[in-house]
Amino acid sequence: MNPVQSPEQILSLGKQANDLMQRHSSLPFPENYELWYWYASQSNDALIAALNTAIRDGRIADPVQTKQLHAQFFGADAHESFEEIGYQLNAELQKLMESMSRAGEDTAAFDRTLTIAGDELDRGSPSDIKAIVSRLSAATRAVQTRNRKLEEQLQDSAKEVDGLRTRMETVRKESLTDALTGLANRRCFDDTARRAIDNAVTENKPMSLIISDVDHFKKFNDTYGHAIGDQVLRLVGQCLRTNVKGKDLAARFGGEEFVVILPETPLEHAVAVANDIRKTVETKKIVQRSTGKDMGTVTLSLGVAQYVPGEQIADLLNRADACLYAAKRGGRNCVVTERDLRTSGAAASTTDAVPGVERSQDSLNFEYAVRAICKEGAMPLRSNIDLRQFHRFARFMVIAEPDADLRKMPMRLVGSGFHDLVGRDLTGIDYMEFIDPDLRDESFDTFMRVIGTPCGLWLTSPVALPNGKTAMMEFTTFPMFHERENKNQLLCLARHHFADNARSGDGRLSVRKAASLSWIDIGKGVPAADRDRSAA
Repeated sequence: MNPVQSPEQILSLGKQANDLMQRHSSLPFPENYELWYWYASQSNDALIAALNTAIRDGRIADPVQTKQLHAQFFGADAHESFEEIGYQLNAELQKLMESMSRAGEDTAAFDRTLTIAGDELDRGSPSDIKAIVSRLSAATRAVQTRNRKLEEQLQDSAKEVDGLRTRMETVRKESLTDALTGLANRRCFDDTARRAIDNAVTENKPMSLIISDVDHFKKFNDTYGHAIGDQVLRLVGQCLRTNVKGKDLAARFGGEEFVVILPETPLEHAVAVANDIRKTVETKKIVQRSTGKDMGTVTLSLGVAQYVPGEQIADLLNRADACLYAAKRGGRNCVVTERDLRTSGAAASTTDAVPGVERSQDSLNFEYAVRAICKEGAMPLRSNIDLRQFHRFARFMVIAEPDADLRKMPMRLVGSGFHDLVGRDLTGIDYMEFIDPDLRDESFDTFMRVIGTPCGLWLTSPVALPNGKTAMMEFTTFPMFHERENKNQLLCLARHHFADNARSGDGRLSVRKAASLSWIDIGKGVPAADRDRSAA
């Protein structure tokens, strides 16, 4: 979050925060205002995701939930403690400054006494010496007394400051620790993840992330009560501490979700850690302490992804989250990696593949963001999607509305990326105009089959630009249904992929003529005809 903002930005964000609180029936507490202010600023992906989840789950109007969210991201209690410690430090420093000032005054007075005594000795008689020495002795004792008091106060202040420093370190640790499980909290995770990514980039070393979720936790919680649910979370936290050591960090991400940051760790090693955690958890029995009743075991589903240089932490989280929910759909109590996702996706693909034409990381990240929302493999509804969840793709994101009669898809929302690429506003333009003419019929029919199924489409196609050059466009498309307007839509990422490539020196076909079309299955959603075609 960036606190440096213009007055105009502050006023605008404040208005948006008030509007958001009103829209979501969130009481106008100062803590809620701070949450919604930074949500409106779009500067903290983790906060945005947490609030979106609370909105989706219907918890956003609950003051207890929002207070927990505020403490998670802003550490209000810690802030008050730090402020109190700061006041005490300032008071202690003020006392020291006053003592030092008085000591300085005494020293100056002693200097004046010495000067006067010296002058008197130069011109005085022996009978005056006794009085002069007496005054010097009294002045010396006064300085010695003041110095002793100052030394004692310095010692007392050193002890006080040391105690405050210890207290501040305790508060700092508490502000970064989840009170229930003893693991790092979301705030600590965010800070550690940023540092781990910086180190991975600087040192050119791998970094992996595990995200896990307690299987059937809600059912378990509803059956046995929150006290037993808390016991389950503490048990999982203990299992994580047992298996996560050294530079690695285990954190409670929120609710029954846990994350592990693994610096300097490639994907295959992260999978081994994830399986160790999973096996440790499934061996533990849950026993009701008051009665000794054995309530069985719990299990974890885990998703694992490796950081890709240049991506945001939100993209890494989305990829790991998509793997986690693939593990849920795959039977639970298992580990799924992004490599597994790509392999299963390839098995369900219908691809007119062209050598050298590969999906961009942006396209994959967009898919994983959709997967993370479609947690049960269902078609995403506009009511469940805040499009700001895709703000990092906004420049090239499109909402198209299929018209089966006219075989057109007029675009409703166009990011500035399209405008920059073609030099004009494309609102209302037929999305199909950007597909190679030879592919339009097949592509439109395919898009229509996407509608209503939990799957998507990846397509690359040459596009003739107004400047006479040919660009390669990459389209990644998923279905949505707009409940209020009762109509189907397509959420699309359309990226400029290549530009004006010539035939290579060995005579192979230029990529400007290449095209590729693939299914993206996010939950057994590829229509049967296309699965048959893929098998063929």
